Amino acid sequence: TNKGTAPLILTKSGGKYVTLGNTGATDFTIDESALTGTIAAGKSQTFSVALNTATATNGTKTVSMTILNNDILPANKTYVGSIKYTLASVVTSIVKASDIGLSLYPNPSNDGHFSVKADNIDVNRIVVSNVNGVTEEFTSKEFSTHLKGLLLIQVYTSKGLVSEKVIVQ
Repeated sequence: TNKGTAPLILTKSGGKYVTLGNTGATDFTIDESALTGTIAAGKSQTFSVALNTATATNGTKTVSMTILNNDILPANKTYVGSIKYTLASVVTSIVKASDIGLSLYPNPSNDGHFSVKADNIDVNRIVVSNVNGVTEEFTSKEFSTHLKGLLLIQVYTSKGLVSEKVIVQ
């Protein structure tokens, strides 16, 4: 929101109003199609920054975001912000458990305890969800959930995402 009393004029740099820099900047795309270049006093305009999961690489990164404008403060007429993010195990495909040698047992479970057997596969995390959207997350191949009923277990692996329906009685 332009909190000043005069219009805020955005200045393009390299053909863009919003520019990203530093390691990881190429992990994002910016949609600034709603920006007109002039933001009236008391008004706001939006833009979106989206993570490209198809090309992003794992790690913790801080990306700088710069917006040039005609504001008298700060003295350099530049807004600089940052986006700090950690990305791990980008899911590139959904696979069948049997196709990659993964199994989840027992099903059904009487006590909510499950084991994932995965030969030569890295299991990065396991997310358990119930029909109400309540989730629990685990990093161990042996885990116990407190959720009951019909559950969806998503196993994030080095070979893709495996989703299995299970029952906890």
